[in-house]
Amino acid sequence: MPAKPNLPTPDFTFDADQPGACIAGVRPYRNGSYRLDAETISNKFFVHSYGHGGAGITLSWGCASKVRNIVRSHLVGAPDTKVAVLGAGVMGLTTARKKPATTDMTSRMKIRMQQLCPHLRRSATGRS
Repeated sequence: MPAKPNLPTPDFTFDADQPGACIAGVRPYRNGSYRLDAETISNKFFVHSYGHGGAGITLSWGCASKVRNIVRSHLVGAPDTKVAVLGAGVMGLTTARKKPATTDMTSRMKIRMQQLCPHLRRSATGRS
């Protein structure tokens, strides 16, 4: 039987404040679950779609369709309402791609994010 090699035990400790520390692939999430719902505050209609964490890319098309349906349903009963969709990253971009095709509905629906992504251009959504 061959002898076992005497290998050092790796150090798996991590300190985010350590110079050179790197965090990759971290996605914003909410404890419990993501948020996908709507509410009216002071006569303003908001659709929340954020906190999907690492599952954002997987859930993006289905959630974008759900957002579009929520907006469509609301605008049927309140056609003069402006709508703000809160969400960014892949959720915001996918929602922008799935926005209603009619100019009337699109002009009343704006997507908002907490922070501006420095490399994101409006043309990335395919719409101006």
